[in-house]
Amino acid sequence: MSRSAWWKRLTPAHFALRNRCRWAKNHEIRLHVTRLEERRVLDAAVLVADLNPGAADGSPSQFTQYNGSLYFSAAGQDSGGADVGRELFRLDSNGHVSLVADIRPGSAGSDPGEFTAYRGSLYFAATGPDGRELYRLDAGGHVSQVADIAAGHASSNPAGFTEFDGKLHFAATGSRGRELYKVDDANRVHLVSDIRYGPWSSDPREFTEYAGKLYFAATGWEGRELFALNRGGQVHQVGDIFPWWGSSNPEELIVCNGSLYFAATSFFGGRTLYRCDSSGHCAPSSAFGDGVRIANPEGLTEYDGNL
Repeated sequence: MSRSAWWKRLTPAHFALRNRCRWAKNHEIRLHVTRLEERRVLDAAVLVADLNPGAADGSPSQFTQYNGSLYFSAAGQDSGGADVGRELFRLDSNGHVSLVADIRPGSAGSDPGEFTAYRGSLYFAATGPDGRELYRLDAGGHVSQVADIAAGHASSNPAGFTEFDGKLHFAATGSRGRELYKVDDANRVHLVSDIRYGPWSSDPREFTEYAGKLYFAATGWEGRELFALNRGGQVHQVGDIFPWWGSSNPEELIVCNGSLYFAATSFFGGRTLYRCDSSGHCAPSSAFGDGVRIANPEGLTEYDGNL
């Protein structure tokens, strides 16, 4: 197919609404077609390393740059040729791949993931002798378990690592259910807030920093709604979009052109696009003068100042 006919290969994924994160007024929506990129590939693929010799796959994933090397999760073997399962590997600047640590001895693997650099270390979740917990790789290459949040052999399943106010925040399951935790600059783990008091879980997700606060979705005593953590460490619910015990289920939080956007369900309006300003006021996007009401939004993505 000729280069001049590139437009014939376009799919809906190539299109975006381009109006500076605002929906065109007077029910006019303009669609701009743009050739986003031209990809170039090598004439032939080059095998960097056979992590799992034989017919089995290494299936490397979650590539993360840290301290001058590329770290990733893969199924492989140790230097002696013994199967270690899915563990943490490293590709150095010389192109050499090596096993960083056999966190879960044997062939079962620790399945490390959620790699996040914070204060000179690489934090991640992995399954070890104490279940799936929080681990840390320091600049010297040493791997250690940060905390046993779910005591014993239970798993806290830490996820959603997000740095805010100089602390690493994440969701984990402890004695009070799945709640919001943080790692401080001394590498200590703290429960930030028991949003749904007692052993019940608030299950915080969608962590997004905006206007000096960390916004997220969580389940409180008024259903699943939008919450915010301020720099003083206080958590509060940002309105009750679906009143009483209903849940608005906010999802796909994204910051674009000075506002926080997300999808949520209200009692009267169904599922639509919501917007919060820097003062913390949240309402359907159309209430801000953004034009038409957007029903059932999904796949929210910011590109070049556009939503």
